[in-house]
Amino acid sequence: MVYENIRQIAKNEQKNMQQCETSLLLDNTLFSFFSFDIFRTTDTAFTAEELDTIISEKKFNIKIHTNTTVEFLISYVDSIYVDGQKQERLLGQKGEIFFRLYLVYIDELCLNTLRSAVPNILENTTIVPQSFYTMLFIRNKMQRDNFALLYIMQDTVKVVAVRNGFYDGVFTINL
Repeated sequence: MVYENIRQIAKNEQKNMQQCETSLLLDNTLFSFFSFDIFRTTDTAFTAEELDTIISEKKFNIKIHTNTTVEFLISYVDSIYVDGQKQERLLGQKGEIFFRLYLVYIDELCLNTLRSAVPNILENTTIVPQSFYTMLFIRNKMQRDNFALLYIMQDTVKVVAVRNGFYDGVFTINL
């Protein structure tokens, strides 16, 4: 049922989605979330190539260690520390580097459903979990690392648990 609704929305909005940049906030249960604490010591400036290598290694590990049908969607980095001092950026840093890497995957069936309606959907469309921006706002602006988002709907209640600043679980209760 969810995939049929997604396909219908995508078909109805196909022209708009191709003409402008669009964001889709999809149900959290359609995503898989992974986070990694990364430690590196370097005497040379940390580069984008090094970050790409780390991301590729983590994606490979996820692929061989999980038995899920998901497709990589987005990655982002935060909690950057160099020699124990908080930093705003990662690239160009030298010394003892720590950062947290987040990888978000989307359910492959969901993405294929969207692609059947709009073949190049990832070109002009940002796809994120519905709670993504709310989670980032609470974590970054309100300085909270552990909290729960509660979504009350007509026939269900959804709880999105956030621990250490990232998704820890998505739970649905039928009313």
